[in-house]
Amino acid sequence: PFDSVFTFNSGVSGKLNKYTIDNTSSFSTAPNLDYSDLRLGGYLELSRSFKSGSVKVGSRFETSHVVINSAPGSNYFSPLPYANASHKFNDKNSVKLSYSRRVIRPSANQLNPFVSSVDSQTISMGNPKLKPAYRDNFQFTYNNRVTINKVTVNIAPQLFYEAKTGLIQNVIRQRENSNLFESMPINISDGY
Repeated sequence: PFDSVFTFNSGVSGKLNKYTIDNTSSFSTAPNLDYSDLRLGGYLELSRSFKSGSVKVGSRFETSHVVINSAPGSNYFSPLPYANASHKFNDKNSVKLSYSRRVIRPSANQLNPFVSSVDSQTISMGNPKLKPAYRDNFQFTYNNRVTINKVTVNIAPQLFYEAKTGLIQNVIRQRENSNLFESMPINISDGY
């Protein structure tokens, strides 16, 4: 009786990202960026359809082991839940409510410890200690189908809210005992 009412889906995946960025320069002594990221992930999802709509809940999950320049690796576990529900009032009107969580990983440039000159007073460098940030999305959509002389137009206004946590921002600060400023990305803020 379970599978005649509900649909259950699951899956697994794996990926290895590995690359090196050569930081050799006559102006810098920064080490090369040797990056490897072993990711294992999957998802579980349960859904049900009704005469006038559907409901779906589930979660992707991801675990990764990141090693940068042979330093002790960092382990991250990211549960990424999602849910959505839709209801059809008639052939012309329907609504949909959804929620999802996404991961925002730091880019190679943000992780790269290479030091570069921005101008005569400012240097810039990456930060190998960055952590992933997350984005939570909430969305409500109303759909109205209008037919005029065999032409159908869908009007779908949406209400949308997004919350981000652990965002990566560039911070500029003055180096101790120096007139030099450095710009470095840091997990520092939340955004709405």
